[in-house]
Amino acid sequence: MKFKNLLLTLGLLISFQINSLAQEKKDFLSIGEKIKFENKTYNLEWSSNPTPTYFKQEYIQTGETVEKYNEMIIIEAVNGNIEINQAAGMKIREIKNLKKTNPIVNYQVFNNKDKSEITIDFMLSDNSRGIFEWNVYRYQKQENKSGNNLVLYVYSYRNYVSSREEIMGFFTNVKSMRINKINSVNEANIPKITIAN
Repeated sequence: MKFKNLLLTLGLLISFQINSLAQEKKDFLSIGEKIKFENKTYNLEWSSNPTPTYFKQEYIQTGETVEKYNEMIIIEAVNGNIEINQAAGMKIREIKNLKKTNPIVNYQVFNNKDKSEITIDFMLSDNSRGIFEWNVYRYQKQENKSGNNLVLYVYSYRNYVSSREEIMGFFTNVKSMRINKINSVNEANIPKITIAN
């Protein structure tokens, strides 16, 4: 079975998609409707199961929306024998392609050999909509009664800017919190995925 299309789907945040409010909000991954990150509570607000083996759930804090948020936690899973290096490698190539036309785009890769995981942090922007975004992606393999799952745990930070001062403020914020956030993502207990029937 070929997983290329699934790998291209994994991590769609990079495309700045607008999620449909009509989409069912369901805990497909059996990980709960609330997630804690750095002592903050994030609530399940949107979920999707566009293919039989791909699942995505987005969590935001009270008062925010998936269309316009400041911080978000995303859990994605692909059921199947997909290697972390495959998924991370395709994401890196995607980021590199974006960087050819957007100088804001930048990234760094961290290999956690002890946990056999890969973490990528990257910055990108959608200038037409005034969106500047910084993400930390952590890839993990899980195996349980649901089978083999490639899991993606994401922390996403956004600013909506309309001036040079606001853009510089975004860069300053990311610089000041970057290392701590990356450490927090790497230290987070990623929920154990169980695909709901």
